[in-house]
Amino acid sequence: MTDHASKRCTKCGEVKPASEFGSDSKGRDGLFCWCRDCSRESGRRYREANREKMREKDRERYHADPETARERARKYREVNHDAIRKRERERLNAVTPPDRMCAVEGCEEPRQARGFCRMHYGRWRYSGDPGPPGRKNFPAPGECTIEGCGAAPKAKGLCELHWNRWYRHGDPEAQPFRPRVGCKIPGCGRPHSALGFCSGHYYDPGRERERRAALREKVLGHYGRACACCGVTEDLTIDHVNGDGDQHRIELYGDSQASGGTRFYRWLIKQGFPPGYATLCRRCNLSKGKAERCRLDHAA
Repeated sequence: MTDHASKRCTKCGEVKPASEFGSDSKGRDGLFCWCRDCSRESGRRYREANREKMREKDRERYHADPETARERARKYREVNHDAIRKRERERLNAVTPPDRMCAVEGCEEPRQARGFCRMHYGRWRYSGDPGPPGRKNFPAPGECTIEGCGAAPKAKGLCELHWNRWYRHGDPEAQPFRPRVGCKIPGCGRPHSALGFCSGHYYDPGRERERRAALREKVLGHYGRACACCGVTEDLTIDHVNGDGDQHRIELYGDSQASGGTRFYRWLIKQGFPPGYATLCRRCNLSKGKAERCRLDHAA
């Protein structure tokens, strides 16, 4: 391609540098005959006159290859972020009266709530201070407002610990945790997490059987350690007295054939050992089924 320092635009007639012209492989000098300004103006007029046609083409192009279209839009937003923000601000300012602008001095965004724009309202709601008009993050000044804390504040003048307590309990100085006794494993000394064990010993796979046995003993201690029908003390189960075990298992586990076991024991303990359950051995439980009582002849 011949190197030209300047060229005359055939549209506006002005002589402009070669950098002001787009490339065109069909041109003698490899440049388009119109300058970039004229080309942009011509494209703008065409789009305005054929808006629906252009939109239909865009929709067809998107549906033909959605992933490529989304990637192209993402790259455009990254490269032209400031220009997009400027156009959006100009559009909103054109329809927003001056008294509806953000109350932060120097901010040109329309207000959304409490007299602030979306950005400053979010800052005010999070930390109590809308902050400067720019978009840069700013550190919260000072220390936690709770006396004797001294930690850096996270939001609303509170450090992360006290802010979490305020968020969960409504009081930054709440003490939601009850004092814990030590782990029942001799020589451990760590506070217990569940069933008398610390977190380390509770989640030890080797003690799973002991944990399940503790739940079972607690349930049998309430409903009885002997079969209510035949009196045996081995192979015991918990029976639904009214025969509605299938319906109850569907409510709890979504399946009438699901095995309760440890999950059922935990549910009984959590509900405070509700009535309607009794201890039966496995033979009596299977014989009773949905009937009112066991059908086995224990006298024989």
